[in-house]
Amino acid sequence: MKCVSTENQSTEIDFDEAIFHSLPSLKGLWVPKNIEKLPPQFFENLPDMSFTALCKKVMAHLLEDNSVLLEKTIDETYNFVPEIHSIGSSEHFLETYWGPTFTFKDFGARFMATYLQNKLHEKYKNHKTKPCFTILVSTSGDTGSAIASAFLGKSYFKVVVLYPNNKISDMQELQITTYGENVIAFAIDSDFDNCQNYVKKILIDPILKKNISFISANSINIARLLPQCLYYFYAYSRVKIPSKNIAFVVPCGNCGNLVGGLIAQKLGLPIDFFIAAQNDNNALERYVNTGQYSANKTIHTISNAMDVGDPSNLKRIRHFFKDTPELLRETIKVMSVSQQETENTIKNIYDKHDYVIDPHTAVAYAAYKKLRLTHTNIDYVFVATAHPAKFGEKINELLQIKYSIPQLEQLRTIPREKFILKNNFNAFKLLLKKKNTNRAIVLIGMPGCGKTTLAKKIHELYKISYIDIDDKIETGYGMTLFQLLDKFGEDGLSLIEEQAILTIKKDDAHVISTGGSVIYSKPGMIWLQHEIVIYLKTDFDILKERTQNFTNRGIIFNGKTPRELYDERVLLYEKNSDLTIDCSTHTIEHLAKMIVTHFIPEQFVDITMD
Repeated sequence: MKCVSTENQSTEIDFDEAIFHSLPSLKGLWVPKNIEKLPPQFFENLPDMSFTALCKKVMAHLLEDNSVLLEKTIDETYNFVPEIHSIGSSEHFLETYWGPTFTFKDFGARFMATYLQNKLHEKYKNHKTKPCFTILVSTSGDTGSAIASAFLGKSYFKVVVLYPNNKISDMQELQITTYGENVIAFAIDSDFDNCQNYVKKILIDPILKKNISFISANSINIARLLPQCLYYFYAYSRVKIPSKNIAFVVPCGNCGNLVGGLIAQKLGLPIDFFIAAQNDNNALERYVNTGQYSANKTIHTISNAMDVGDPSNLKRIRHFFKDTPELLRETIKVMSVSQQETENTIKNIYDKHDYVIDPHTAVAYAAYKKLRLTHTNIDYVFVATAHPAKFGEKINELLQIKYSIPQLEQLRTIPREKFILKNNFNAFKLLLKKKNTNRAIVLIGMPGCGKTTLAKKIHELYKISYIDIDDKIETGYGMTLFQLLDKFGEDGLSLIEEQAILTIKKDDAHVISTGGSVIYSKPGMIWLQHEIVIYLKTDFDILKERTQNFTNRGIIFNGKTPRELYDERVLLYEKNSDLTIDCSTHTIEHLAKMIVTHFIPEQFVDITMD
């Protein structure tokens, strides 16, 4: 299959190339150059086909690929099938969430991961040196877990997930942050649009691209997107009655799910029309109604996977309809609903039909009801995108029931691996550079946060070399910090600490534990910031207890109370670090494992000690 750019259709590329070169440009996306209709015989046989069989037929036709590798990929990918739940003769929920992470994103994520793994294995199986690709993905809730699960343990890949801090459900965060191994998740103090913008800018960065092979796994990547057409065929084959038409109601955030439906329609699936359902983030609705596109600041809602103010896939939709809203309106009806309407719909569906739907599916049903369509003889299929148990807290609150499933609840027994980034693209870019060049780890934080204990535990468990600045000073002067503070005063001790830092040479150690006041030394921090600086954030009350209100540490107070000092330093630690770990809920052993797994090169780790 040939692909062209939405921005410049003279830019043409093969499907496999489009996967590895995820973006043609910052403003463009790849789309199929041509989509030919499937032959009539396919549709005649469709009702009798298994899901796997129809996947093979559709993907082989779409990709123009009848290879054994593609068939093998589909056999290995789809050990799960969509399900249909009807609540009446004309209203049907297409449950697309029965994959490993309980979201429709599994259909595209697992195909992409398996296809790439098979392609790379075929190419490099006899090579001694194998490439490593960094899968970069932003998520508003579900994509991250689907990609992490799909690429987990695959030999050619590392996965970096970006998600908006405190703006996804607790269960979604648990899924993203409990994989470990070759998956690392960064929470950014921003929204999804910013996370996605980070990904796009990294993908086209000329300097980073020279040293790191990035692949996007968002629906901006065409391999992630195309398989999302498959469940439309399955729903049609199981729901369609010959005397009736069929319409799909699709929750739309980044609009990849809708594009999947449009591709199915272009392949010949006789879909009468689509309803694109949006929450308060309604960029598509505004475009359809006004003919003008404008991105909005993201609004946080309970249907958080749809909290997208600047949907990427609108570029593909505009391309399909020649950027003519009048043409689009013939195929797509758009309606947005409020958070209150979403909540009311969850309750109404449960009360009337004893059926639980998640907030995104509720947006779809609420939009359909709000349109008050007068069409007759139509089956409406609502694309149910996520298992309601992923939003258990909200479901329990609205329905007053305990709603969960064991596969998700067991995640609560696994410690999270959450790394927090400040909202600064250049800082993220620098962190990727440092990580790629195997820089040492610098631990900063308040006295009592566990810097020294953690450095020693990393050495004990993995035989990683370390330097403790306080130990270095006390050994060099033959005095304790208290004695040094008494003899030289606060300014003198600060200078001693600064000098100790500046004597550290590159490759002296892989872990450096600093004194708590290091952030007051500009030369010292400039020196240390060549390495990866991790702030071990710990609650004030925990620190007070550990340090007997800071009296058992050689702390430089500069005339401040302990609380004032803490508040001041938190801001400085966050400003001067590459990332933050909230240590409040981690054991020291788990912190050691997190840091070694994701930031210490394998060649320096004694795995026999793990």
